[in-house]
Amino acid sequence: MSFLFFFFLPRTPYPLLDIGLTKAKTGFTSTVNLGSVASIEEDRTVVMRITMNRIQDNQLYWRMITFDTFDGTKWIKKENLNLKPTVTGEKIRYTVLFEPSFENYIAVLDFPSIVFLRNLILEYPGVYKTESPIDKTLKYTAESYLNFNLYESEPSKILSSNSEINF
Repeated sequence: MSFLFFFFLPRTPYPLLDIGLTKAKTGFTSTVNLGSVASIEEDRTVVMRITMNRIQDNQLYWRMITFDTFDGTKWIKKENLNLKPTVTGEKIRYTVLFEPSFENYIAVLDFPSIVFLRNLILEYPGVYKTESPIDKTLKYTAESYLNFNLYESEPSKILSSNSEINF
């Protein structure tokens, strides 16, 4: 009987009979609903492996998605594709081995300049996603600005890497 199950049941990362008894785990999600989780279990699964020249720990800010609006129950991102920032600063190149997350977003060192990956979507300045959920290890190379200056639509308004950035 188990021989037949092996060949005919779909292989997915989700439990076949999930009746809601599992706890939420720490990690990444593309939605944040406050109060929807009663308890959280720490998950020490490796998310990604990075190859790059050594930099100071305080420059390691990894971006995947940014929420900018709270609607009373959940955090959401309002798209602003018209924003075309100009960024200056020292660049660093790195390679990422990103483990399956079953989400579409990839991690980049803030603030990204370019990501070398086919079929990648620039969803928002500094936020990239794939066309489909990441279900296997993904390798990509990227360049990001360190100690950057970010110019929004007005050149007089400068945001540095030490400033709070609100798009």
